Amino acid sequence: MRRTPRIKISGLFKGLKKRIRGELNDDIVTAFLDVSDVDMQNGTISEIESSDPAFRESAEKIIASCRRMKSCRTKGELLFILGEEVMKYSLKDPEEMYANFERKTRNISGTYRNKLLPKVHEQIFEAHHLLLLLYRQGGFEGMEKHLNVRYYDYCDMVAESCSVKARLNDPRILYLKYLLAAFTMFVCEEPAHPVGTPFPGGQTIDKWDGVCYCPIRDKADDVPYSLCPFCPAVQSDEPIYPWSGSVRRKKEKQECLENYRTNFKG
Repeated sequence: MRRTPRIKISGLFKGLKKRIRGELNDDIVTAFLDVSDVDMQNGTISEIESSDPAFRESAEKIIASCRRMKSCRTKGELLFILGEEVMKYSLKDPEEMYANFERKTRNISGTYRNKLLPKVHEQIFEAHHLLLLLYRQGGFEGMEKHLNVRYYDYCDMVAESCSVKARLNDPRILYLKYLLAAFTMFVCEEPAHPVGTPFPGGQTIDKWDGVCYCPIRDKADDVPYSLCPFCPAVQSDEPIYPWSGSVRRKKEKQECLENYRTNFKG
């Protein structure tokens, strides 16, 4: 039996590519990619220059935790440490994360914001709930699988980002963002932003054939301390919309029928 070939999205939306990419406003892109909101001037892990001893102490604890996390080799080991770290936070802390994003996006289009916020809510609260559930249950099948090699660079990035943040503010909530993202990206192997997350112009994060596609993945280098360099999603080579899935399914059915007619009906 001949296997049905994987469908390429290239060409499905060819006439729309240029127009839609131009609608990805830089402010919106930054809202997604700029996780840390930190001052980038002279940031180092070894020197945490802060006028507040509490901020320095918080950063030092985070740096020590990141070093501990680098000892993980499997998903199960990472899940255990992430669970321990997230258990140190109160239930009000994810709510603060969400409120911070609401404030961060208060000046964008109301129509778009109303579509975006439910996905941000999912990104924070579903990850938080699932992480603690699996931690208490002892994980799930496949916990012995080795972590992606990018994980170890991720730990270094998180430590540096939080140390720089500590100059002006307590990095605790920032660290919680990175913990939840680590669970999503390295334990669940899902994109940092949930599938279906909308972007201006109607594009979304999508997944098919086991691959996640993101319309702003290639902008990762523009924003320091972002999640994108570590996210399993890849840059989509064509615009992706909520109805893209139905288009693909229709083409898949057509190719399956053609495959059946060719290989079974002659």
